[in-house]
Amino acid sequence: MAALQNVEVKSEENKNRWRGLQELIFPSRCISCQSLDSSLCLICSSEFALQLQDSYLSGITITSSRIYGKVAKRILLASKEDGMVRSDELVVKAMQQALGSFQRQIKGEKKCVTLVPIPSTPQSNRRRGRDYMRHIADQVTRATSFRVESILSHGRRVRDQSGLSAQLRASNMEGAFVTVERTRRPRNILLVDDLLTTGATMTEAIRALEASGFCVIGGITAFLAQPLR
Repeated sequence: MAALQNVEVKSEENKNRWRGLQELIFPSRCISCQSLDSSLCLICSSEFALQLQDSYLSGITITSSRIYGKVAKRILLASKEDGMVRSDELVVKAMQQALGSFQRQIKGEKKCVTLVPIPSTPQSNRRRGRDYMRHIADQVTRATSFRVESILSHGRRVRDQSGLSAQLRASNMEGAFVTVERTRRPRNILLVDDLLTTGATMTEAIRALEASGFCVIGGITAFLAQPLR
């Protein structure tokens, strides 16, 4: 037993030495500004500070954790498109804080909630090599009793929302989602997405779920963008 413990100690020491060597060869840089620092430097951390905001869509409250500024944009792109683990962790933390705010607002039976991620298009999932929002939602709920279920899917092709006006986004998403048939139907649904911009995607998700008899009691996002016209 003592010999085994010595092996474990030496193994841990070797890991620490390897991590130290990696830091010398590949020093950590701020995800946003690339300065030599940890995940976020002090300046970028201050811009990425918690700023809980509530928005209202179809009579439902959507809680966002942070304003979508330059730092948040770089972090989200590094997470979503590049699969950077450190960026994933920051997005998950933002989502968890929005979830915590939601939990403080609900009472009674509504505490039995199922998280439903807003689905990306199949093309986006293939390009990224993962179902991004499902992956993030699973990480968010890892230390909670909440379930995550992929109930929504795309019923037709949609355009990339980037660069579209608020009116075009609404037209693009109208009737885009359908619900997946299932024997078990969650009682209360909390929608989950990374970014709330005009609300077109979230509004369509609410419509599709409620049309299928589901009860949507709220939504959370990591980021809230400035209004588009």
